[in-house]
Amino acid sequence: MAASNILLCACDLWIYRELGVTEYRRNCSDNMHEALATLGITVPWTPTSRLGDHVLLRAAFDVVVVLSACPQDITAVNGGEPRDAEIELIV
Repeated sequence: MAASNILLCACDLWIYRELGVTEYRRNCSDNMHEALATLGITVPWTPTSRLGDHVLLRAAFDVVVVLSACPQDITAVNGGEPRDAEIELIV
């Protein structure tokens, strides 16, 4: 995979463990890896970025984009209410 980015630190098993959760919870990291696996794609880690970052790519070959509706339900990361997400894909 030549380039990858994620616009917010993805929740994962380890973040839930740090929060004291012992049972399995859906998380963005697993969502991403499971979605890629359906296409036969594996990556060894979940990419991250900083607040305000964006991704601008010019693809010279096929591209796979994975989006996850954050299932984090322990902290206030989602603010308790859904928000619109701006996603622009120009083909």
